[in-house]
Amino acid sequence: MGKFLSVEKPTNSKAFCGARGMTLRHDDADKFVDFEMAAGTFRLGLLPCHGLAKDLGIQDSGQGNGELALVHLIAGREEADVLF
Repeated sequence: MGKFLSVEKPTNSKAFCGARGMTLRHDDADKFVDFEMAAGTFRLGLLPCHGLAKDLGIQDSGQGNGELALVHLIAGREEADVLF
């Protein structure tokens, strides 16, 4: 499971998340930064507002309102049936 949150500059959030015990998993500078909360648990991905808006298929408001997307990865159709 993961959460994607829009922020102004993902790299500015690295120290904040690291100080809270999150493990940096992926660092693509100010395009995308990904943290794991604890081993095997959910992840937090930080993207700039325009990047998350593009992934969600919506227009970027340009106001940086802190858009959020929740993601849950599943293994297949059977797991989807159970989840939903």
